[in-house]
Formats: sequence, C-alpha cells, structure tokens
Amino acid sequence: MSSSNSQFAASGAANLFAENIVAAIRASGVVGATKKIRSSPAARSTAWHSPAWHRDGRSILYETRTASAGSIRRVMADGSGRAEDVVPGAGRPGVSARGDLFFYATRSGDGWRLWYRSLADGKQKPALFLDQAFYSIEASPSPDGRFVAYEAWSGPGASEIYLRRFPPSEGVWQVSSNGGTSPHWSSDGRLFFAQGADILEAPLTTEPDVRLGAPTRLFRRTAPGGGNVPSGFDVSPDGKRFLIYEPAGDMADERIVVALDWFAELRRGAGEPPK
Repeated sequence: MSSSNSQFAASGAANLFAENIVAAIRASGVVGATKKIRSSPAARSTAWHSPAWHRDGRSILYETRTASAGSIRRVMADGSGRAEDVVPGAGRPGVSARGDLFFYATRSGDGWRLWYRSLADGKQKPALFLDQAFYSIEASPSPDGRFVAYEAWSGPGASEIYLRRFPPSEGVWQVSSNGGTSPHWSSDGRLFFAQGADILEAPLTTEPDVRLGAPTRLFRRTAPGGGNVPSGFDVSPDGKRFLIYEPAGDMADERIVVALDWFAELRRGAGEPPK
C-alpha cells in the first residue's frame, strides 16, 4: 500500500499466526531500513493487517483482529502516539483518494457487508455501500471518487473483482473471470488486480458508458518454493511501478523490502561523510 506521493509504503507482513504493520520510505530501488509501526504480541494472539494510508500521508488505518473480535484502528506512521479505535468490530479499510471517506466491512450472521463513512466527521452515520453478504469483501475507491472496485468472495477460494458507481446506484460490472484479488488504481484511472501469480490490467472506460475489456496480463510474480504467491501488491500513482512480494535467497520469504534514508546510505557507500 503506497502513499499518495509514492515515497512511502506500508505492508502487512504476515506469517501463519500474526502480522506486522511496517512503514518505510522507498526510492530508486535501493534497499534500506524499515520502521515497524505495530507488531503482534509474543503470544501471537492478535493479527494486524490490511493497512491503508490516510490521505495526509502521516497516519495509517489498519485492521486488528483476535479470535473473538476485531476493529479498525488509526496510528501515526512514525510510530508516535497511541493507536485509536476508528470502527470497532470492522475490517478491511479502504480510503478514498481525497481522504474524506473510507470503506470497511462488518460481519453479521450471514457474512460480511461493505460500508462507508466520513473520515472528517466522526459523528456522521455510516452508510451501506452494498446490501449483499459475502464470505469476504474489500473495497478500492477510484482516484476520481466516482467508482469503487471491490474484491468479493462468495466462498473460500472463490473471489472476483467487481465495479460499482459511487455514490451507490444500480449496476454492477464484473471485472475479472476465473478469479481475482487485490484491486488497485493508478492516479489516471487504470485498474489492476491479481490472479494467482499474475498481475493484470483491466481496460476500462467510463464515459459515456462503462465499458470493460478483457484483462491483460502485465507480468507474473515468483512463487516461494512449494508455496503460493501472496495476493497482495501495490501500484505507484503513475501506474509504472509495482510493489510485490518476491522470495529472497534460497528460502521462501514473504517480506516486502523498501528503502529508508536511501541517499544517506548511498553517500556512506561512496565513502562520503554524512550531511
């Protein structure tokens, strides 16, 4: 998940039991340090994942979940201060490009439903985006705020990408076929998603009517030995760079490595004194 200026990235670095929220600076492909914002306790009883940058570029919304409960929380990206609850009992936050709204999912007896609410006015009541229950659902608002792409699971292992206007109105378009996860937008309105190890782009026009072309594969990611490629990825605002999981060395490795203070590291490598 990249910030609006593409200098920052945040990830949920997952293992089987627990996850970390990591924020870091990334530039020019130079590997540097990362800053851990939140990590699960030693007992591994809590998972923290699905980070979403606030539009201010200084704070992160994320989901925290235990075996019995969960909530969406907000924390400063530099790790200062305490995390605050934003929506108890919810998950899968997705922030609009203007930063004024965010989308989230809540679970009832028949599954998860997608909602949205104001980030600016905490007293504003939430509104239902789609009155349909899913095994899982997660939203990705378009950069112009007129559409929402969402990943919806009708059951375990059965996810597709859909598109709907915002504010909600009649009409839902299926973007993917044979599976799709992790929809993401570039700032010029290009729509990308994952399908297994592949990253695809869905040709899309919205004027005068919505028209979707057959998705085209851009590239294939490398799967860890004996495992599956993590579905999560991110795209820079210009749509030219992708942040993906790749194995490191001979061992399966699910880290995302990004750079922090890369220019100082470059100077030190060249033998220049720090400035």
